[in-house]
Amino acid sequence: MPKTCIICGGRAGSGEHVFPAVLGGRRINNGIYCDTHNQGFSPLASIIGWQVKAMNALLAVRPDHKKKAEPFKYTSPSGEELAIFNGSVTRSQPAATDTDAPMQIELKLGGDDGLKAVAYIGLTFFAAYFQDQARKPGLQPLKDFLLGTGQNEFVWWELGKPHPGVPANPFLFGHKIVLVTSGAAGTATAYVSFFDALNFGMTLGAIDGLSDRTVVVFIDPLADGPPQDLQKHEHNTVLVEVQKPEPLHAYLK
Repeated sequence: MPKTCIICGGRAGSGEHVFPAVLGGRRINNGIYCDTHNQGFSPLASIIGWQVKAMNALLAVRPDHKKKAEPFKYTSPSGEELAIFNGSVTRSQPAATDTDAPMQIELKLGGDDGLKAVAYIGLTFFAAYFQDQARKPGLQPLKDFLLGTGQNEFVWWELGKPHPGVPANPFLFGHKIVLVTSGAAGTATAYVSFFDALNFGMTLGAIDGLSDRTVVVFIDPLADGPPQDLQKHEHNTVLVEVQKPEPLHAYLK
């Protein structure tokens, strides 16, 4: 396994989570980033964690460095204090009048920072399973974007329809990442799905000398640790054709 940082080429060994621990990722890899870049990118994982915090609490996902899951105290758009945890939403204080009144929860997902965080997750996961290719010059534009240079040309909200040929998710509300390299197209792409509900497509870059390969990884956010935390499928073919839309926000219409 290469032990050089995929960003700067320095000594790797920071022990980063391949998938964000805040979303239930339990696997560690010491061969992707140096300490400086691992720490520099950690706020991106925190962005996704905050955006889906209500979903994490509703499913009782245990955060990193915690022994158990914790309730999420949430203030609704109307100013009502709610507690979200383990399949239920309750009022912190009894309603003054109508106890059957609906409770409002508003999630703000994506945005420029959220999409950049998805790009970081996709690149990190790609580096774990395509170690040599993750260090190729063709991925430099994506890395520059993550370092703060340029606009997003890499990640987008995807359609929710399942991709033919991809196995069904074995985990209820499990995460899914599909990594694809195409020899004919010379490109690396990814499909990232949080809780099998929030779906993103991603192009990583053009790389010479690729072969056809697909890696599908399902992650159980409720698992305490390996080996029950994920299932992996590998194929020497292109199972999924992830196509970049024009414009990038086309699927949000």
